[in-house]
Amino acid sequence: MLIEVRCDEFKSHGEIRPPIKLHKGLNTVIGSKTGSNSIGKSTFLMILDFIFGGDDYIKKSTDVLKNVGTHKIYFTFEFSGIMYYFYRSTDNHQEVVQCNDNYMPVETMPIGAYHDFLFNHYGIDLPLTSFRGVISRYFRVYGRDNLSEKKPLNIVPNEKTEDAIRELMKLFNLYSTLADLLKVYKNSKNEHSTFKKAQSFDFIPRITKRKYKQNEKRIHELEKELASMADENNNALLGIDSQEAEEISSIKGYITILKRQRSRLMSQLNAMRADLRPEIKQYGADFSKLANFFPDTNLRKLEEIQQFHKNISGILQSEFEENQAKLQSMIDLTTNDINSLEKQIIELGDTAKLSKVVLDKYSAIDNELKTLIAENNSYDKLNTLKTTEKSYKENLENLQQELLIELQNEINIQMEKINDKIYDGEKKAPILNIPNASNYTFMTPDDSGTGTNYKGMIVFDLSVLRLTPLPAVAHDSFILKQIGDTPFENILKIYSSYEKQIFITIDKEDSYSEKAQEMMENTSVLYLSEGGNELFGWAWNEKNAKRPGLN
Repeated sequence: MLIEVRCDEFKSHGEIRPPIKLHKGLNTVIGSKTGSNSIGKSTFLMILDFIFGGDDYIKKSTDVLKNVGTHKIYFTFEFSGIMYYFYRSTDNHQEVVQCNDNYMPVETMPIGAYHDFLFNHYGIDLPLTSFRGVISRYFRVYGRDNLSEKKPLNIVPNEKTEDAIRELMKLFNLYSTLADLLKVYKNSKNEHSTFKKAQSFDFIPRITKRKYKQNEKRIHELEKELASMADENNNALLGIDSQEAEEISSIKGYITILKRQRSRLMSQLNAMRADLRPEIKQYGADFSKLANFFPDTNLRKLEEIQQFHKNISGILQSEFEENQAKLQSMIDLTTNDINSLEKQIIELGDTAKLSKVVLDKYSAIDNELKTLIAENNSYDKLNTLKTTEKSYKENLENLQQELLIELQNEINIQMEKINDKIYDGEKKAPILNIPNASNYTFMTPDDSGTGTNYKGMIVFDLSVLRLTPLPAVAHDSFILKQIGDTPFENILKIYSSYEKQIFITIDKEDSYSEKAQEMMENTSVLYLSEGGNELFGWAWNEKNAKRPGLN
């Protein structure tokens, strides 16, 4: 527990205050008899929250930081008889410095590690939460946002109600029971959502219930047609699917193309060979006979032309032979391809005997069948995901409702016990009602008075303190001063009965009963008043106020 707080800026009438010693149970900060404000009571509670790892002292007590300046808060915890010394500075509040017993620095730890230190040494041992998640809501100090007497679960007024309820469940160690099922439900919900999104982008088929029925009918027809084709072809189609049928048909089609290509090449080769057949003609003899009829014919010229033809024929002969070799090579390659493909067909057995027309028809039917089956499977899958998500959600809500009933009953029973001690069993206790995970109400039946509402919040906090590992609570004076004298005295008795630390501030000590004054005196840890006995030794809200020690 926290046993000491000190700061060089804590002053009284110009002198540094001695260390503020704290103890188990109730720790009371008492204000002046005149009920002066702005003397540092709420600020001290903010500092305690700062010691317990909070940030609101930095974020919300800006007047203190402005007028006091940078300062260090030194403090000591005791756990199992061992003292732990620390300080935390306002100018580097994301670190906490562990010290020796003279508050000399030994080791610096990040604020998260410090939270873990407190979590472990207080023996909180709760899953799925943190030290600040446990304690922050129950330090109710003026200037913080957790002061709604009608919404005591909320750490800030606009916090989502389901978040506030979830944190309360964690504090009562009920949420871990729910967490696994919640994870399963979220995964199921995400899977359902992802599947629907994939359908919206046409990655997965999406059909209506009417189309589903139409598909069922058409699937039945196609299955019958495939069975009939199998019978007609001596079951040669059995065991193959549309892809295999397409491949076989494609091979057969390619063989046909190759054979046509080979026929064209062979035709070209034959034509070329025909052009290259030698023709032995004696043009000379003919030319002499031609002279008998045409005496003036230039036979020499004709012989020169004939020789030219012979020369050209020799040149072309070489080119024709080269082209002939190329054509023969192409024919041979084509023949090899045909033989290879025909060998593949033969290896397919009876399937190879099927005609391309049959294979194409079979493939078309099988493809359509697969498409329709995929559409219906997608429809079934969507319904399965929807049903599964709904089932997990119902299971989650049922379990959640059982746990919430258990939670509210446990708190309400404890609040009634505490309330009976305050009013000797004569007045109704506050009631926490949590109908579901996103809604709750907190009220005292038939009594909506301000004092009753704030008393209800105190009763709630004390119930939680009694029932959970919550290590401490803090209640500022503005909460307590709304409550009547007799119930206030009884609340002090209840405060004093706790072993865990409770920090409160009180105004005008002598305005309460003698018994109440006696309890406050016995539990007091700090007296504050105006005129130099403020927490920091001066009041900067006064006109012409000067910090002590400055001219």
